[in-house]
Amino acid sequence: MTDRNMSMAEVMRNNRSTEYEVSAIVMELEKGEDGKEKGQGTLFLATKLGFDKDKKKLEIESLGYEPIRLTNIKREK
Repeated sequence: MTDRNMSMAEVMRNNRSTEYEVSAIVMELEKGEDGKEKGQGTLFLATKLGFDKDKKKLEIESLGYEPIRLTNIKREK
């Protein structure tokens, strides 16, 4: 998770988009036979994050951008 860059114009207009101030990446990595971690993930731009205590799940609300699918990601040390 990281804060999202917003232009001065976006902030000054105080649009609904300023409520979606973070971007997040969800990565699913598994160790391969070679011992290296690889997998896939999803990048969410302009999101609000929350946690549902009853369901014990992270909730991601997107401003309207489609999530970006990440493939063939690897852990680097």
